[in-house]
Amino acid sequence: MFCNQCGNEVPAGTSFCPNCGAPVEQAVQPPQYAQPQQPQPVYAQPMAPVGDPQERELAKSNLVFGILAIAFACTYYLSFMGIIFGAISGSKAKLYAASYPLTGKAKTGSILGKVGLILGIVLTALSLITIIACIVGIASESSSYYY
Repeated sequence: MFCNQCGNEVPAGTSFCPNCGAPVEQAVQPPQYAQPQQPQPVYAQPMAPVGDPQERELAKSNLVFGILAIAFACTYYLSFMGIIFGAISGSKAKLYAASYPLTGKAKTGSILGKVGLILGIVLTALSLITIIACIVGIASESSSYYY
């Protein structure tokens, strides 16, 4: 509590200010108003995963192999790995399509696998041509003499 006249702190329970002697009105605690209770959000129960667990696993693995096919097909000297992963993705897509309609992750993985396979074949052919050209160039250079 503080004195209304001088502003000094007054010990609780005293009637007069020890500094200036002014009568101190006992402070009345303001009423504590209860905060309005906000409604707690009601969360629904988590939804069960849709579909068969084996279906989800096949779709996920197809997508992973499709992504790997694209990733490796875009590298110049490891593009043959794009062919391998693209072929695996294609076989996973066939396995998936035998039991379920090809949608969602499985369809995306299938498309990525096909693109990775084609890109892998093209870049592997280009890298083999480059390697062969380098070997032929080195072999032909060593057989010629400069005077």
